[in-house]
Amino acid sequence: MSFVSRWTWTNTIALFIAYLLYTPIAHGITGSHLRDLNPAQLVAHTIALGVVATIVLLAQRRALRETIEVTTGRIATGVVAFIAMFWIGYYLPVGDGPDWDILFAYLILGCWSWLGTLQGNGHRVRWMIAILAFPIASIVGEIAFFLSIIALGIEPNPHESFLQHHMFWLTVGPISGLVGGWIGGLCLRALRTKVVANVHQREAE
Repeated sequence: MSFVSRWTWTNTIALFIAYLLYTPIAHGITGSHLRDLNPAQLVAHTIALGVVATIVLLAQRRALRETIEVTTGRIATGVVAFIAMFWIGYYLPVGDGPDWDILFAYLILGCWSWLGTLQGNGHRVRWMIAILAFPIASIVGEIAFFLSIIALGIEPNPHESFLQHHMFWLTVGPISGLVGGWIGGLCLRALRTKVVANVHQREAE
């Protein structure tokens, strides 16, 4: 399997598995909610976010193992950063607009495992696109969910409906993995090729 295919399917499958667990953990015990969350709901969502980030980052480490080493410490800090960015976006004091929690969190999820190791020297545009691939793809996933719900004649209400919440994340997550993984993988391939070439050059010397 090529690197692009491996990166794409690794993220897609990992996000699907992660979001099979997310809603049952976040809402299973504490129930549905409006915009404001009570302390129990905040804790439940935080745990669920940690599960998502851990599953995805571990899967990404496996996909990158032939190129770079993703340490356990990097995964741990990535989980913390993912959770923090989600809540920063969620409580961002702005009016109606994009789901900043998803955009901020997916900015971490898409690049934390390789950022700083796969350098953008000579490939800065591809490097930037790879960083933004997951947030951009998450918008595609959200649009796909809401268009599907509306087409079925159902009023969108993913916050209060357990089923809609579950289906929302099972749409946004895998589509982000598929689209963002593919776009990001195409860009990372150039950065990866440069790293592998440098390793081979050092070994030859």
